Amino acid sequence: MYKRLFIFQIAIYSVLVGVCFFFLILVTVSLGKTAAEPQYREYTLLSSETKTFYNGSNHVLFPICDVYVQETDKPLNIDSVTFRYADTGAIGMIPSGETITVGIQKEKSSEFEVSSLTYGDKTILSFKDYLKAHRRNKLLGIAALSVFSLIFSTYLVRSVICYVKKGYLIMFGRSKQDTETAAQTKKRTKDREG
Repeated sequence: MYKRLFIFQIAIYSVLVGVCFFFLILVTVSLGKTAAEPQYREYTLLSSETKTFYNGSNHVLFPICDVYVQETDKPLNIDSVTFRYADTGAIGMIPSGETITVGIQKEKSSEFEVSSLTYGDKTILSFKDYLKAHRRNKLLGIAALSVFSLIFSTYLVRSVICYVKKGYLIMFGRSKQDTETAAQTKKRTKDREG
């Protein structure tokens, strides 16, 4: 019974460590790649809308800004990563029907990802700030994944040590039977040595 639980426990921690390392490698590799230059296009502004998503206790999770233009049905999206680097208040001040120049980084199925936006000589979001925001986001991801990898690796090693040396499983808690089994194992070891 305990052997199956031990194998299950080790499998869970191994998968968690593997997933963390996989994403850690992906994010680290993407950090070294240089971003492609955006495709610059001119659009006729219709309106803009800032959307804020909240968690249960009304704390802002992430704000985004959708800019609607005449030339496409898809909104131009300033995502939550770059939102704080964009002058979103200035977008609302631009009159409808004016021409804006937008750098498009990616075209997604429901939106265009904006990497720069200018109106005349006013820069709403620069490509340099876009790159800075995404680099910062990747560094935070690397830090978080490193911490989780370390935690799960520690639990994996600790699980093996606790099972082999002390005879109990840390994931499922230490039951009375585990304590008795560990005491018997310890007693048998002493008897063999003595």
